[in-house]
Amino acid sequence: MLGPLRNYTASATVFYFGFNSVVFHLLATFTTLFSSYPMLLLREEIIR
Repeated sequence: MLGPLRNYTASATVFYFGFNSVVFHLLATFTTLFSSYPMLLLREEIIR
């Protein structure tokens, strides 16, 4: 009984951490995009 339960817990933990890292990566990417977007606009204004 403990074997399958332990395997399920391990796979759930792996899935949970993998999902969290993917979400964190997406959040970091969006944050970088949103913070660099005004800088790009400013640079285009300066060039123009």
